Amino acid sequence: MKKQTSWLVIAMFVGLVMIAGCGKQSGLKGKILDSKSHPISKLKIIAKQVSPIIKGYEQFETTTSSDGTFEFTKLYPSSDYVISVYHTNWSTNAEARVTTGEKGKTTTLLYPIQIFIAVNAEGYQMDPQTNKPRCIVTTEGAISIITDLFFEREWVLGPDVDTTYDEAKAWCAGLSIAGGGWRMPQQEELRISYITGLGEKDIRPAFKTTGSFVWSGEKFDAKSDWGLPLSSGDHHGGRAFAVRSLKR
Repeated sequence: MKKQTSWLVIAMFVGLVMIAGCGKQSGLKGKILDSKSHPISKLKIIAKQVSPIIKGYEQFETTTSSDGTFEFTKLYPSSDYVISVYHTNWSTNAEARVTTGEKGKTTTLLYPIQIFIAVNAEGYQMDPQTNKPRCIVTTEGAISIITDLFFEREWVLGPDVDTTYDEAKAWCAGLSIAGGGWRMPQQEELRISYITGLGEKDIRPAFKTTGSFVWSGEKFDAKSDWGLPLSSGDHHGGRAFAVRSLKR
């Protein structure tokens, strides 16, 4: 029994050595674009193997060229990878999933990876081309106004306490700061603040709240109000956000 076990261990070791020595022989090409379909250069791209064969070889890196293209030349063939973007000043949920081709073959992504959302640690919208904020925060008295230059909206967050729909509606209607004109947000406007996998509760850090959902001015149906859920499970603890179009 010990002899059989020894041969089994040796066979497994030889197999792993063969994989390590000749496995990384598949290529991958792609392109990175911004929200206006302009190429982004000098951007780090990461290829992470979904189910790594050998620990230590599951992640590879490269950089985009001046035309936004990138290429990996030594990936494992017929393997699943997640292709993501990394930058020191901002994060994005833009990524692609791909299966590499056979040994010696190079696969090209069918579509470019396009960065529509880039957010820094403070929750400000960033321009991935210039690496400058597209979102700024100003204060009037004790109230902060979040100006989203990218989506052309201004936001004020209500008190971080449990709020009913009627209370949220009344708070928005009575908000006169910075010239007034505030209202409850529409569903699509609330979705702007929601980015899967980014920030606490998947909401942009600038919109930080302890609530489990944010009220919308739209109705779910004739008998129900609508809110954007920020966490799974118990959906008690609504919050009020006010919004208006950016004043030029």
